Amino acid sequence: MNSTNAYGVPAISATDLPTALEILGEKHAEDRLWQMEMARRLARGRMAEIQGPSALAADQEARRQGYTDAEMRAMAARLSPEFQQMFAGYVRGVNKVIDRVNRDQTMPDGYETLGFDPEPWTLEDSVAIGVSMARRFGTGGAGELRSLALMEYLKLQPVRNQRFDALDELIWQDDPLSTPTVNTEDDLSKGRGVARLPKFTRADSEAHLAQLPAIPVLELVPAISAVHEEESRLIARREGVLESWGSYAVMASAKRSDGAVHLLSAPQMGHSTPSPVYEASIRTPELTIQGITIPGTPVMVIGHTAKHAWGLTSGVADLEDVYVGATAGESGYKYGTETRPLEQIRETIKVKGQESVPFVRERTHLGPVIMRTKSGTHLMTVRRAFYGDELKALEVFWDIAHATDAKSALAAAGTLPLSFNVFAADARNIGWRYAGRFPVRAPGYDARLPLPLDPKTEWKGFLSPEEMPHSFNPKSGLIVNWNNKPAVGWPNMDTPVWGRAFRNDSLIHALGTQPVTVSHLVGAAKAISEADSATSGSYRELFLRAMGDAPEFAVARQRITAYDGSQRNGDVNSAFYLEVVNELRRRLYSPAVGTLLNPSFFQQAVQPTTILRQLQGAGSLELVPSRRRERVVREAILAVQAKADTLSPAAQGAIRYPGEEPIPYINRGTYIQIIRFGTQGIQAQTVLGPGNAESGEHSRDQAPLVRNWQFKPSALNTP
Repeated sequence: MNSTNAYGVPAISATDLPTALEILGEKHAEDRLWQMEMARRLARGRMAEIQGPSALAADQEARRQGYTDAEMRAMAARLSPEFQQMFAGYVRGVNKVIDRVNRDQTMPDGYETLGFDPEPWTLEDSVAIGVSMARRFGTGGAGELRSLALMEYLKLQPVRNQRFDALDELIWQDDPLSTPTVNTEDDLSKGRGVARLPKFTRADSEAHLAQLPAIPVLELVPAISAVHEEESRLIARREGVLESWGSYAVMASAKRSDGAVHLLSAPQMGHSTPSPVYEASIRTPELTIQGITIPGTPVMVIGHTAKHAWGLTSGVADLEDVYVGATAGESGYKYGTETRPLEQIRETIKVKGQESVPFVRERTHLGPVIMRTKSGTHLMTVRRAFYGDELKALEVFWDIAHATDAKSALAAAGTLPLSFNVFAADARNIGWRYAGRFPVRAPGYDARLPLPLDPKTEWKGFLSPEEMPHSFNPKSGLIVNWNNKPAVGWPNMDTPVWGRAFRNDSLIHALGTQPVTVSHLVGAAKAISEADSATSGSYRELFLRAMGDAPEFAVARQRITAYDGSQRNGDVNSAFYLEVVNELRRRLYSPAVGTLLNPSFFQQAVQPTTILRQLQGAGSLELVPSRRRERVVREAILAVQAKADTLSPAAQGAIRYPGEEPIPYINRGTYIQIIRFGTQGIQAQTVLGPGNAESGEHSRDQAPLVRNWQFKPSALNTP
């Protein structure tokens, strides 16, 4: 028997999982068919066929880095027989609905608006969506082109003779003051993985850069966009298709709480309408589960059974490297001294309103070619540790679901090829694993720069699951993560994200030291939605110390003393505090490195941690002598104080669901799952805004819950 609850969450009951997934396919198609249409076209590079030339660049991106139909079928064939049956059942379920809406002409309005009918759903459609999903939020890295562009740009700046110092300043490797997910004592990897990560000297960096061609900045900028599929992400955002994944999670053992085990999992995927995910519960003889699924795929990525629960945050691990090499004519490339042929797959892209456009997928033996230089002398190719194995992640999620406790769930998570922080809890235990197939790089190369296309730069294998950071029942009784540094000593590599000013500290502060309860977790989630997550209050004491008791700082002292780490709408104190940070950014870095092409890039590159490290004497550039640092801070504070009356108060973004009043504070989970394992069993509550459907009564019925920080009970709760 199948039913839906008051919020349209289906309760699927079946004799086996393939049958249950067939029903899930029906439910997805009934509630999200238009979203699924957009997702499959975006993932397969077929959006221009219905939207015209404006979508052509996104189609080219998808095809450039995606797989052919034959390759996707081969990937599916490598899955376990049961998972292949689950895929097949899911496709059948979707097609039941497509057949019905085509027969009755009851398809969503988007089809009539754009003038086409839904085609049959295929295995390749689901595989493409699954691959796209995995690539968008289960990886990190490929930031090497940003570093190369920075080094080219700095040639024309005052700091040109200290370019490598500037590189170290802006893309630091390890800040010992950044907060890890677990401390050394609780990390069961015992630092074995960290010991195998790349370490490089200034001489290594200089020799590495000397092996790379000089590529103009304006050629590198579109390459950076291409490797991160920015055109596809823009359309995905507009159409409510999953395109990003942030997330925070908290776990507390019984000794750190009210006597029960708690898990808060809050994936941050934006607040589109419809939601990028879909909630469902499934009951079969082998498995009873509730959680979130991805429309278009037969997978449940976060959820709970009666015995265990799990959550995810993005791991941001560097699983990708960009290589630069010389071309050998139109159809070849140099690999060291060897000439190799490019794999070239010729296709045509249909474009509504005009002739079809020819397109060539190009690949080296390492992976897709993302761009050639305008001169045609060099190409850029990206290597991914998970290339061709993205579907493995979807299968592992079901292995996690089939686990009987937290320990076995984390063991399954160790086989994930993609980068996630995985959290698992049961009635007695909590645990965390930093998952992903992490490459061991060749020594002597700077992890921030593209690698020369040469056998000498080949990867030397991968870290084993036991070498990756993980913890089980830490002594602190608490595990907290907001995409922060996994373990002590883990480097940023090509993406400078982890530093001494990072948002995870806001979450730790909100939790405090009191025993964890469900209401406490809700309060912490609400607090961080209103917080200054950019700096987590890390400058406050420095500012107060610089001002001292000097009378000329009367207004500034009042504002900064009153600043409490929040950034609530209308707050003038956080606005003042953050403007001082901005003023320091401009005063310290603009004279040395310029504007980095535009103010947005400048703000992204010169992060709060970068400024703080400089002021605390941990920077690589000496922008001001140590004796003048406090003076620079005082001058910045006085400059902001002089314009204090003109500063706009804090105004954070709002969640905007069609037909609803704006909901304040956007920095929260798209879906929030709170689990409590107590003496009476499991008590779970969730919320998914705006609703489970893309139209009808369940399209916005959870918006009031989102607005009021309320939740609905799980179907699996112990009576």
